[in-house]
Amino acid sequence: DIGRLRRAYFKSVGIIFVFSFLCALILFLFPRQVILIALGNKWISAAPVLQVLGILGMFRALSISVVHPLYALRKQKMVTLIMICNLAVLGVLIVPFVMRWGIIGAAYAALLGTILPLPLICYFVYKTLEVGKHERA
Repeated sequence: DIGRLRRAYFKSVGIIFVFSFLCALILFLFPRQVILIALGNKWISAAPVLQVLGILGMFRALSISVVHPLYALRKQKMVTLIMICNLAVLGVLIVPFVMRWGIIGAAYAALLGTILPLPLICYFVYKTLEVGKHERA
């Protein structure tokens, strides 16, 4: 039943969004404190990278969780296309970004590799779950 799947999907994505947003917010606002607690003073220079990785984690959690209905409805080709897009963006950006900005460039390349395929993910999920169509009695 597409209607039940749609309702469960939006409920679970909402919960994942809230949790991942809170985690990303903590990592973005308090990277030095997180590093001091988890890794110690030697790693404090990684604070700017942790901020980007916190945002990456949020988008990654969302992008991974939103494709599950595609798996459930046997749309593995769509998921494969999404992963190829992710890999292509990362593959194109990683070397120039690392050469220009170092390790933070790698974090930005990974972030863009996750964010840029999001419109494709939204399109596939929208079409698969028939979002906007009214259920017929």
